[in-house]
Amino acid sequence: MAKYQVIRPWNGVKKGAVLTLDRVHPALAANVMEITDGGRAGHVTVDVAAIATEQANRIIAEAKETIDKMVSAARTEADRIVADGHAEAERIRAEAAGGGAGGTLTPATPGAGDLSDKDRKALIVARLKELKVDFDARKSADDLAALLSPADLAALFPAN
Repeated sequence: MAKYQVIRPWNGVKKGAVLTLDRVHPALAANVMEITDGGRAGHVTVDVAAIATEQANRIIAEAKETIDKMVSAARTEADRIVADGHAEAERIRAEAAGGGAGGTLTPATPGAGDLSDKDRKALIVARLKELKVDFDARKSADDLAALLSPADLAALFPAN
């Protein structure tokens, strides 16, 4: 007679129970496993906890090494940025202490500060009225200037 261990329990039988049977009915064959003298047949015992712990420790060590490299690179870059900042500050201090006169500002467009947009529009409107040209006074100076001939514009604004 062979001994069988219950893998999947059924009514009245618990999982892990050991049964001694002459033969196994085909309906029960999927629910039991034959036990041999050497232990369970077909089963291999592996200590997964030890393997998992070893793998976890290896991964943690690699992560620590990577983080240490990243921190070192970040510190090096930060030190370089700070040194560049100090050098730039020293250059500015030396330039300021040199006693040289400050720079002068020049307008991007010469003569741009001469007339405001409102004054320019007033001159264009006055010229359009002299020429008796119909226009919409709500339009901008540029739109109204388009109604004048190039010669009239040159006469009004010789610098432009």
